[in-house]
Amino acid sequence: MNQISALNFPILINRSFPFKLKFNLKFLLIFSFLLIISLFAFYILQFNYLTSENYQIKRSQEKIEELSAENENLEIQLTKLNSLSSLENLISGQNFEKIEKIHYIQILDSQMVKQ
Repeated sequence: MNQISALNFPILINRSFPFKLKFNLKFLLIFSFLLIISLFAFYILQFNYLTSENYQIKRSQEKIEELSAENENLEIQLTKLNSLSSLENLISGQNFEKIEKIHYIQILDSQMVKQ
């Protein structure tokens, strides 16, 4: 008789699970569906975040290239302005005169300043 009852599937399940665990198929399907939907939403959010970060990186790299080019131009202008010929032109435009003789003021130790 034990052999016949072992071949009968519902009886075999009852004897193998003494705790009487019952799986609700409807609950399992709903839970699986909600899990899949939430994982899909998480994937979309991660993809959106990754796309925006890539865009920000590209914009920052373009800004760095632009600022580097501007820096090179400013360095070239600085060297041109600091050249000796531009200083001579600037001095000649200010109506300075060339000094021919230098006079030094000598102060003796015994002298004091008076008003």
